[in-house]
Amino acid sequence: MHYQPLCHKIGRASESLTWLSLDTHLIELLRRNGDLARRWNGKLGDLAVQGFHAMLIFVFQDVEDLLISTEALVDREDDNSACAQVNLTHLTSLIESTILLTNKFTKANQLLITALDRRIEKIKREKPDVELYSFEYDQLEGVLCIVIALEENLDNWRGELRLYLFNIKFTKVCSVVL
Repeated sequence: MHYQPLCHKIGRASESLTWLSLDTHLIELLRRNGDLARRWNGKLGDLAVQGFHAMLIFVFQDVEDLLISTEALVDREDDNSACAQVNLTHLTSLIESTILLTNKFTKANQLLITALDRRIEKIKREKPDVELYSFEYDQLEGVLCIVIALEENLDNWRGELRLYLFNIKFTKVCSVVL
């Protein structure tokens, strides 16, 4: 999944619509979603770095040397293992906080979808000749499509993050048992 383009689109959408005669509630929702998108993007970047770091610990180790084997790295009695345990614990915490932010972002996104739908319906009701207001209407429809696509991607990311969290916790437990 690629999250960056959608995050940038929601930010651009919030900037491009601010000059329209929108209610302040919709503008605030667009700005809030833009801020959440930037924070979420940063969290995913942090996860990528932390996940790569954790992978390096397990992939590039000398299996011949028991002091740096996977079992030793995650065994809490060894100094090297404390580093690995801290790394896995930090990664677990980072994944959990990213899931929480994803949930918050999803709720904010749902509010934005509702507000955009209401605004579009209001245009249809108050201005029956949509052609006169086609620019505003088209802009709102375009933003709504972006926000709905973002909603679908957030659902996918939430599932991927939960799976990632499960895998990290499973690795910690199995490694300690071994």
